[in-house]
Amino acid sequence: MKKLILVLFLLMSFSLVSALDQSREWNYNVGSNDNHDFGVLNFDSVLLKINTDHDMICRGNEDKNKNYLEMDLFDETGSKTHKKHFVDLLDKTYKYYIKCTNDSNVSLEPSELELIFRINSRVTGQILLSENSPLKAGDIEVTLVTSKIVSQSPVLSYSVDGTSYNPVVLIGSETTWKGYLFLDKDLEEGVLSFKMKAVDLEGREGTEIITGTAFPYDTIKPNLITDIEAVSYQGKIEIEWHLDEDVEEFKIYRSTLQNPGYIDYYKTVDDNDYTDTNVEDGETYYYKIAAVDEAGNEADLSIEVSGISLLEDVKEIEGGLSYELIWKVDNFISEIDNLRDEINLISFSSFNEKEKELFESLKLMDKINSAKNELNSLESSVEKYKSQDLSKSELNQRIESSRVKLEIIEKSVPKNLVIIGEDSRVESFDEEFIIKGLNTINNFLTEKEIEKSIKQTLKLIEENNLRMESVFYEIEVIYLDGLKKKFFIVNRNLNSELEKSSDSYFMEIIPSKIVEDGNIVVKNLDYDFISENIITFGSDSKNIFYYVEGISDLEDLKGIEAGFVFVFEEELNSGNSITGFSIFEGSNGKYTWIIILIFVMSVMAYFIYSRMNNFSDDYFRILNKVNGSMNLLNKKEIDKSKKIYFEVKDIYRNLKSNEKQNVYKKIEALYNDIAIVEIEKGLEELKKTKDKKLLEKLKKMYGNLSIIHKNKISVLFEKIRSEVENEK
Repeated sequence: MKKLILVLFLLMSFSLVSALDQSREWNYNVGSNDNHDFGVLNFDSVLLKINTDHDMICRGNEDKNKNYLEMDLFDETGSKTHKKHFVDLLDKTYKYYIKCTNDSNVSLEPSELELIFRINSRVTGQILLSENSPLKAGDIEVTLVTSKIVSQSPVLSYSVDGTSYNPVVLIGSETTWKGYLFLDKDLEEGVLSFKMKAVDLEGREGTEIITGTAFPYDTIKPNLITDIEAVSYQGKIEIEWHLDEDVEEFKIYRSTLQNPGYIDYYKTVDDNDYTDTNVEDGETYYYKIAAVDEAGNEADLSIEVSGISLLEDVKEIEGGLSYELIWKVDNFISEIDNLRDEINLISFSSFNEKEKELFESLKLMDKINSAKNELNSLESSVEKYKSQDLSKSELNQRIESSRVKLEIIEKSVPKNLVIIGEDSRVESFDEEFIIKGLNTINNFLTEKEIEKSIKQTLKLIEENNLRMESVFYEIEVIYLDGLKKKFFIVNRNLNSELEKSSDSYFMEIIPSKIVEDGNIVVKNLDYDFISENIITFGSDSKNIFYYVEGISDLEDLKGIEAGFVFVFEEELNSGNSITGFSIFEGSNGKYTWIIILIFVMSVMAYFIYSRMNNFSDDYFRILNKVNGSMNLLNKKEIDKSKKIYFEVKDIYRNLKSNEKQNVYKKIEALYNDIAIVEIEKGLEELKKTKDKKLLEKLKKMYGNLSIIHKNKISVLFEKIRSEVENEK
């Protein structure tokens, strides 16, 4: 409102500054009967100023030769300047007679001054609106009433900011003209002002608007009412709400069906409570409230509440909630039902084939179905509150906690998917990529192994006519709560007929920019991150699908390199290796194969046992990743090993309790092994630098090791620690 007042003040100031001088002045000569003709005046109000040589009292009248004492006193007199105001003058000739004297007894009749002026005012206008101020958004009828008959349609324009003006098309005749304007709902608060031009029958233009120059408007809706409750009594339902905002009135909407809308208007009240006695016993009524401000802006409908007109013989349920609290549970259940209805209304009929395919590939339908299941579970839990003996505060706490869950469910429901951008290409399986991929997978390959790997890779590509068609999408997913999320999708279709092989992979090399800025989520089941920017997929893959969150440009996806590699590794002569790593060194060939056989049989037995116990895919992913991380650690690739360890930690949180028990020791052992390598590197540096801060850091890392792992490194640690601490 302060903004409105300021704008109105500025408009009024402008009007005052730009007003015409409507005063006329003349000198009164004592002892001389004189006259003066002011000529034609273009306005209907005049301020007459008479000057005298010394202090006098002036009177005036339209009748000539009237006795001084019978004349009307000037509005301001008694000094040397005397003022008389004339308003609402008609278009005609006026004669006004003036007498002034300083003789209090008026022993002698003063001389008379005759003034003549003819009024022929320019046309003026009055603005009338179909709505009262402050105005709200929508169509407004404007009526312009001119003071005279005009020779042509007047020109009327309006402004909502006081600077730019828009025309109003007028239709009418003589002195009455009508038109319409539209106030947009996004204007918020301000002042609607007008300008006019009208030409009278003499061809003279008038621009003055006498009344209706400016009208305040307010298109801001009041806030939504969220603090509302309904309490059920015998034969009545009491509704009470709170809104920390000044409003004119409240509209009540009521229905015997859930989710009443504007069509269910019931009552308008001035206060923030209402007792509904027009109810039938045993019937449930649903209510929503909307505030209405002075401008007539109506708020969005409040959250829904409901009440039951209780029967006379209804008693409280023994051991459960009182009927005075049951309504709270029913109200919240209606909120759950409303969200369920919104989810059920989600339609994919407007989706094209690509949008449907992406929606399914992102498993967004799973989120919708999951939300429905969660709503059913939440409703079942809330329904049980009715049978519990809870106080009002306890019930409120539980409902608020449930409402938080409801909001989380709402945020998880996707309702629409829009493709913003799309690009595609066919990948080329060139030798440069193969070499890069081989060095990434195994940087210990010999030149001979690399040469054979390249030959075998190109042979497999040619024999199987491998082809990879890549499509990149930038999409936007709109969720039920209105939130919008961008996803950048990589979808690669493979015509491969290759079978599963441990020696060959489809591979993605991700640019560091995507790794640093984005979060990569892979939807394939058979994949592995062998480093932070390298993903491998099984050779039997028919499609590669993943998306990235956090980046901003579709062009970033096209920087991802994709291809196929076969890794050839020579067999070790000793015959005692598994996947390139020696085990049980010192055993002869005979016992080695026996040990290997026992090891393989143990692994198979453990695998069968795990599957029989219904372990999840994440469980087996952890086992594979832990083994992979151990292998990398043995190769001294500490950074890659740590990367996998942190991935394992994230997956571990989603495991079932029995799965966590089974893999915990393996993960703990991996952590300790990584920590030992880190400590050993730190001790080497400590020997050189004697850095006390580094020593404290290593002490903490050493202290977190298990007893078994401490024993592995204790001699070295204590030796170097003692040297650093005792050095002066």
